[in-house]
Amino acid sequence: MLPQIPSETVVKIYEDLFQPALRQFGAAGERVAQTVCLLSLPFVYGAAKYEQLLVRIQKSFHKVPESELTPPPANAVYQIAEKLMSMPEDDAISEMYIELLSSCISKSNINSVHPAFVNLISQISGDEALFIDCLALRERSIYLKRTDSWVAPTHKEIEHVLLPWSGILMDGKPIEESVFNPDILNVPDYFFTYLEHLNSLGFVEYVHGPDYLLEKDFIDSVKGYDYWFISLTKFGRLFYNVCIKNLNMDGSGNKF
Repeated sequence: MLPQIPSETVVKIYEDLFQPALRQFGAAGERVAQTVCLLSLPFVYGAAKYEQLLVRIQKSFHKVPESELTPPPANAVYQIAEKLMSMPEDDAISEMYIELLSSCISKSNINSVHPAFVNLISQISGDEALFIDCLALRERSIYLKRTDSWVAPTHKEIEHVLLPWSGILMDGKPIEESVFNPDILNVPDYFFTYLEHLNSLGFVEYVHGPDYLLEKDFIDSVKGYDYWFISLTKFGRLFYNVCIKNLNMDGSGNKF
């Protein structure tokens, strides 16, 4: 455990660093500054850690219009600040925590923040966040699995399977747009692992039907492959809206 620092040092960090930087954000900024200093900073860290945390907190505030700012729950700030303090690099996971904090200080979003989100972010990878982001683009997607293999099909393989059915619609869109392409992930071979993990966390559900969404000829023609419909659960979509939606994820699983 890190050694504690004197209370007067904590006060100085608050007065010299966090309070001046966050005062411009009114009561919400003051609440965050006080909470971070009084709860998250009673341990010895290097100065760079505090500065990095402040930059990330400021980034959260800049995402919320001034008229939307509201003082956040102190416990949420404490937990998020702890996570941000421990992350050396800016990546998809730290960006999700920044997004979560911005939801906590937003009048419109604060009631959508589930207490479990803080810990759930730390349980998923950047690739899994990208997975969720892709699923959020439509009501449901299809994923294909080779009948005799757990190796994820490639984009070229999927194109070959769908070639006879180009132009067929599902949910009003070409079926090619409805089939999940594992190649967009950093590690496509982990597709089924990600799927099972996200399902176990309550983010994703998958079912074998309803078949009425697809033409019978298509169903009969997909030889050598099983298929399922996959979608975000209500909880998964809530997590997406609060923690991922505004990150502009790209094909690398990171926001850059």
